[in-house]
Parts: sequence; C-alpha cells; structure tokens
Amino acid sequence: MRLLYHIVKADFLERVRRYSFLVTLAVAVYAAWGFIPPNNAAWSTLSIGGTRGIYNSAWIGAQVAMLTSTFLTLVGFYLIKNSIERDYQIRVGQILAATPLSKWKYTIGKMLSNAAVLAAIVSVMIVVAGIMQYVRAEDRHLDPLLLVAPFLYTMIPLVLLIGAVAVLFECIPRLRGGLGNVVYFFLTIMLMSSQVFAVTDLFGLSEYHASMKAAAMAAYPDAVGADVVVNIGIHIRDSGEIFQLRRFVWEGLAYTPAMLIGRLAIILLAFAVAGVAALPFDRFDSARAAGTVARKPSRLSRLAAWIEDRLSPQAAPLPAGSVTHLTPLASRATQPRLRKTVAAELRLLLKGHHGLWYLGVLVLIIVGLSLPLAQGQAIVLPIAWIWPTLLWSQLGCREARQGTNQYLFACARPVARQLPGSWLAGVIVALVVGAGVGVRLAMAGDINGM
Repeated sequence: MRLLYHIVKADFLERVRRYSFLVTLAVAVYAAWGFIPPNNAAWSTLSIGGTRGIYNSAWIGAQVAMLTSTFLTLVGFYLIKNSIERDYQIRVGQILAATPLSKWKYTIGKMLSNAAVLAAIVSVMIVVAGIMQYVRAEDRHLDPLLLVAPFLYTMIPLVLLIGAVAVLFECIPRLRGGLGNVVYFFLTIMLMSSQVFAVTDLFGLSEYHASMKAAAMAAYPDAVGADVVVNIGIHIRDSGEIFQLRRFVWEGLAYTPAMLIGRLAIILLAFAVAGVAALPFDRFDSARAAGTVARKPSRLSRLAAWIEDRLSPQAAPLPAGSVTHLTPLASRATQPRLRKTVAAELRLLLKGHHGLWYLGVLVLIIVGLSLPLAQGQAIVLPIAWIWPTLLWSQLGCREARQGTNQYLFACARPVARQLPGSWLAGVIVALVVGAGVGVRLAMAGDINGM
C-alpha cells in the first residue's frame, strides 16, 4: 500500500501542476454552469416530457452528475491517456524497471492516479453545482448529502473504470497511439447508444431516470405518459425560442443494497482491467516495444517506399572544393516559400505508412467515383474523412515528439510559415482522399456540395 500510495501521489502531483490541468478545470467550471440552465432558457440539458425538477440539492446533484459522467467518459480518457507514455518520454520508466516494482502494481498505481486526476475534476464540479443551486435560486436550502450522493454513486466506479481502460490501451502497443483513440471513441459511442445502454448501464443512470420519470408522472399525469423518455444532453432551440418546462419536486433516489452491489461490481471490474493490462505491458523494454524480429517488407510497403522516394527532392551534389555560406535569417529572399513548406509537410505526413493505407485511399476514390452521388456523400465521404485521422493527429505535435522543435522554431518566422503549411498539408490529404466524391459533385454541377 505504501508503494502504491507513492506511485499515485507522484503521478497525480506531476499532472495537476500543469497548465493544461488548469485549463481543464476552467472548462469543467464552464460546463457545470451550462449544465444548469435558468428557467425559460434557450437550451435544456435534462427534461421529461416538457417538465423538469425544481433546482434543489437532489435534482442539481443528480443532473450535474449524470451530465458529468457523459462528459468525462468522452473527454476524460484523452486527458489521462498519457501517464505511461510520459514515463517513456522522460525515461523515468527505465529507472522504475530497475526496481523490484512488479508490473501489476505499476498498472494499478497508474489506474489509481488516473482516477485521482478525474476525481479532482469531479470535485470541482460538485462545488460549482452547489454554487449554481444558490445562483438559480429556486430552492436555496443546500443539503450536502443529497448534492454529493449522486456523484459518489455514479462517478467513483466510472473514473476508476476510465482510468483502467486508459492504462490498458497504453499497455497494448497497437492501441497506444492514435488508433486507440479512434477505437475508444467509437466504443464509447456504442456503449452510449440506447440499445446497449439498457443492458450495460456502466454509468449508473437508469435508476435516476426511472425515479425522475415516476416523479414527473405523479406531478403531471396528463403530460407525462409511460412512453415518455428522459431527454439528457445539450438541446438548443432556434433563435428567439425558449424552453417552457413545468417543474416538480424530486426528493432524490432511494439507494438499495442491490444498487450499491452493482456499482461495486464496476469497481472490481476496473481493478481487473488494470491487472490484465500488466500482461501486455513491456516494462519499458525498448527491444520488446520496438520488436526484435525484422520482417520482410510487403509489396505494398515497397510500393509506398517507392512513391515516397519519388516525392522526396534529390539534393544536387556539391562541386568539389566548393565553399558554403550560411545566409542570415533576416534575408527574406532566402526564406522558404509557403509551397515548399506545404510540400515538406505533405511528405512528412505521408511518410512511413503501411501500403494498405495507400490502397485504402485508392479504393475510397474508386468507390466514390462509382457509386451514385447520394450514396457517395452519405457513406463514402464520412469514411474517407475518418481514414486520415492518424495522419492529422501528427499535426502540431510532431516536432515535440521527434525532438526537432528547438531546431524548427529557431528558424525565421516559424509560426507564419509552419502553421499554415501544416494545415494546408492536412487539407490536401482530405481533398485527395475524398476526391472520388468531389469529382462526382463537379460532374453534377453541385457547386454548393463542392
């Protein structure tokens, strides 16, 4: 326990002392304010058949907790999925690997530190929820137990599970990078769908929905029927329109031992996931992480290398005995033009990818040209603009990851040249991958679509 405590403490303090954590807290405060709209506002976050509960401690605590669970499930993973990666980058992992620290203790410690970071955000949301009860002034009698109980019930198992999944993804080489980010996003969307939600309910929200709906039906039996669903999320009316929600009193959820056992099962699942993450964890073995078996490149890989070789400019050899001179940075005439920066960024974006990626681009272009235009816009184009996600994820962080930022930003006008160059390279990739549908739009004369 002492060892786990120090792992969690060191990792937690290192991350909460970053400016990015302060920015995250500021976003959380703003989100908590938006979760509690005033009466007759242009947006709604929780309604049941045109009704909602009065803003007392029970309702505000449950409403903010439910919305926070959705918010953190989508965003929290990306905030914490870098704890093991940072140990690789700053090479403290090699020091840890030389100690008697076991792999499963390390992964569980990382899970707890991830959960602690998310719990710090949740604690700020609790404080803001209490403040919002006073600001909205529908019921200013603050009951701390009713306010905090929904957060404890929903968020403790959830932050542990998100922290464990983040550790698992970082320990699996294939899911450590951008591919894992994409997989998690679609997995989360699937779990939040109505069909899967009714079966899993990892968020612990179904009990709140049932209790709130029962209170709404009792208060307004003429407006709230059995088929009415609980609408949760950000719903915005058109300009000039407002939500006119009728209000009722909801006294909170009656917690039963069976409900608490269900949440305890989620906590045990989180520890199990963190323990399983120790199996693929390489314990900072650089040889194992990179792969010790050299594989023969496939034909597609050799074709991709050939294309990259043709795209790369060939430097002309210097004549014998020639003398080179460094041009001062102040000379604008010698600064690289934007088109050269874009070309260089494009080569970096396309370099080193498997031949199957290029084959996928070719297939998307051909299918976009072959299918009817309506199907191309509805099916092919969304897939085409998900396909380069791992390329776009390099933009803005490649220099930091490769250690070239000190060279790059020492050049003349790095922001004015580099930023638009990187962005335009990403735009060109998007246009090329979606070129099949783009050509069909041009052939149809659809200027708006173009």
